[in-house]
Amino acid sequence: MIHFDFPGPNIALHKPTQQSSVYNDGTSDKGVDGRRENEGARECVVTYWRDDGAWWMVDLGAEYTVTGVKMYTLGGDRCM
Repeated sequence: MIHFDFPGPNIALHKPTQQSSVYNDGTSDKGVDGRRENEGARECVVTYWRDDGAWWMVDLGAEYTVTGVKMYTLGGDRCM
């Protein structure tokens, strides 16, 4: 999950997203759903493992000065 919170609210929450590829049910919107704990990879942003140029993006809908980004991961066989 991506959380833009420096210093205020999560401006990315539920905003439109895109990613270069999707593996299983790992769609891009899961990166801005507000959840920090997941039950596994089906609840995470997941790109296809052969996607050498993988990318993910969020449209914040306006221009912001972003001073920091928090990314949450669940290592191992879960979200990465």
